[in-house]
Amino acid sequence: MTYTAAAIKETLRLWPPAGTLRVTKPGAGIKVQTSIGEFNLEGVDIYNCAFLIHRDPEVYGDTANEYVPERWLPGENSTEYKQIPSSAWRPFERGPRVCMGQDLANLEARVVVALVARRYDFIKVSFVTTTWTHSVKSVRLTFIPNRLVLARLQLTNPVTQLRTGMATVK
Repeated sequence: MTYTAAAIKETLRLWPPAGTLRVTKPGAGIKVQTSIGEFNLEGVDIYNCAFLIHRDPEVYGDTANEYVPERWLPGENSTEYKQIPSSAWRPFERGPRVCMGQDLANLEARVVVALVARRYDFIKVSFVTTTWTHSVKSVRLTFIPNRLVLARLQLTNPVTQLRTGMATVK
């Protein structure tokens, strides 16, 4: 289940469920230091776009836009794991606005993956390169995945289901 958890974490990194809006009060004295200078954020609405935060090449390196679940596996071969700050992964947000249901959501995702993998065989159909475009008012987003794997789900062999207890003999 360690690799499954890493795969779910990497999926949430590349395709986070939502972002958040933070509002700062005038006179709060909030300043942010970045690599290009310091910014005063008093009285500003800040939208934390997790999609962009999770694809920062300064944090995730050359593989920032690639699906690499191994980056979340601790071990001697995982040098990237030690370099990723905890604030760089935030699909459920952080701090006082953290999602109360994130542990339940992660648990449910692991259970669903385990049940689907147990019940179905995945049969690769082909590799496809594709582009999705989505327009909202004046904003246009285009996602171009490197590869899209088309697969067909098929119920596992009934004999396998009997051996694993997924099916019963009537």
